[in-house]
Amino acid sequence: MVVSRQDSGRILQKRRTRLAIVVAAASLLAQGRRPTVAEAADAALVSRATAYRYFPSQGALLLEAALQSTHPEIAPALADAPADDVNARFDVVCTAMFERVIEAEPQMRQMLQITQQEWLDNSDVVKPRLRQGRRLEWIEQALEPLRGRLDKNDFERLVNGLAMTVGVEAYIALRDVCGLDNQAAIATMRWAGHALITAAKRPTEIT
Repeated sequence: MVVSRQDSGRILQKRRTRLAIVVAAASLLAQGRRPTVAEAADAALVSRATAYRYFPSQGALLLEAALQSTHPEIAPALADAPADDVNARFDVVCTAMFERVIEAEPQMRQMLQITQQEWLDNSDVVKPRLRQGRRLEWIEQALEPLRGRLDKNDFERLVNGLAMTVGVEAYIALRDVCGLDNQAAIATMRWAGHALITAAKRPTEIT
């Protein structure tokens, strides 16, 4: 699917808006407050209606804000990875996200429960993505050496494909469904990621 420049801009704007709401809520939490969706919207200078489209409930907002406050930055870790080795850079992101899931597994699973319940409660309403975190941002940073070598649409497709191989959803699939231990789970995530990166570098179009 071809993503137009205008559509890509809207996606980025939605991502920034959502992150601004979460960061504002995390800041209020750090002040000892328990912000409502409306209060977080006001602090982020976002309309309350927009904020409620991203976070229909206070519980979903507070949970993600709590996770946001302990989210590490990936840039320092990527700085130590080979600048032109995309597989190694992806491994840095994969490891960081895996460790984050292990450290906060109960909260991660609870966040999934909340977001899925909200989808069930509002399944007939068109709304922005329920959750995002920093997964796409981190993957894009890891793939930076490929940005100028891949077509824009191929680059975005690779980012989206790699998003399936990391994070709590991949962890749950490999642990709960496949029955893998942690070592085998992260090895499988890396293998899948490397396969997608290799495929994206090929000159032939993948259909």
